[in-house]
Amino acid sequence: MRLIVADVRSTSTDGIAAGHYFTVAQNYLDLFGAEMDVRIAGGPVYGDRFGNKLIRLPHDYIVGSSAARNKRAVFQNVRALLREAQDDVIVLQCSAVATAYLGLALFKKKETRVYAIQYSTDGVNSLLKRGLYALCRRKISGVICPNAAIGAAYGRPMCVVSDYISTGTMQPPVPYAQKRYDFGMVGLITSDKGVVEAAKQLRNTPYRVLIAGRVQEAPLETELRAVCAGAKNIELRLEYLSEAAYDEAIRQCRYCILNYSENYSLHSSGVVFDILFRGVPIVGSRCGTLQMVEANELGKTVSSMADFAPERLLDEAVHDRYVRNIARYCQSQAQEREKLRDFLTRGAAE
Repeated sequence: MRLIVADVRSTSTDGIAAGHYFTVAQNYLDLFGAEMDVRIAGGPVYGDRFGNKLIRLPHDYIVGSSAARNKRAVFQNVRALLREAQDDVIVLQCSAVATAYLGLALFKKKETRVYAIQYSTDGVNSLLKRGLYALCRRKISGVICPNAAIGAAYGRPMCVVSDYISTGTMQPPVPYAQKRYDFGMVGLITSDKGVVEAAKQLRNTPYRVLIAGRVQEAPLETELRAVCAGAKNIELRLEYLSEAAYDEAIRQCRYCILNYSENYSLHSSGVVFDILFRGVPIVGSRCGTLQMVEANELGKTVSSMADFAPERLLDEAVHDRYVRNIARYCQSQAQEREKLRDFLTRGAAE
């Protein structure tokens, strides 16, 4: 039996992978590779990543191509994956869900167990999606999700775990005095992440600020550049970040800001764990997505950026206390790993 972590969409933007699919795949490989035969399934955008662990799917979802072409690509990837699987366990990184549901309904073999990662209820948020999901619901052995409300929407056995699970070890953080930035906002920039509002609060202050990542909408980029124009304390890098650049950008910040809107906080966010697993505390809006930050004292949450008091956080003792809490949190995730392993290996009834 193999554990296959599959990205049937495999989104490609000018040949560059989007989203956190590589990170999730690597996380499963790190967590379970020593005890299971873990394989990663992905399209051409995966290149030579994962070496002989890669099961190559035939197509990418190419941003800018027609909807018909991309739906066909996902459908053919699902078919290829299910033909490849023989008495295996598949963890499906869900996206392009309607097409994936149809493929599961048509091609899933009885001896193969499929578990779906769901970060939100988007997979059942329309009549069409609910109808297609009804066709394949009994063919999904379980749902892996960040909270019970999301899991309940899919009506299958669920395993509630964080988006990423720490392996228990954390790369030593960059010491406080050696960091280049006081605050950073790193990763894909969208209107519901509150980056513009945070930039307005921090421009022309004594604090060193980094804003780095690709902006999803052109008007948002125009607005952000206008807000930061002339602000000598803000460094803008509005571009796609390689994995190495993304890692370095986070690690060089004393705190990372996640100023999520109410709408964004309805689903989980992998970037939370990208930040924490690099030993960097979070400053964020008080919302469901960041509840664990507040509960475990992994940083500071505020009702709005107007309540944000940077000077209280820029104390090395305060910062290092948060870092120690993060280290303890990472070590405690051994229980999450065992819960997920048991869920995947026990064989939930169909």
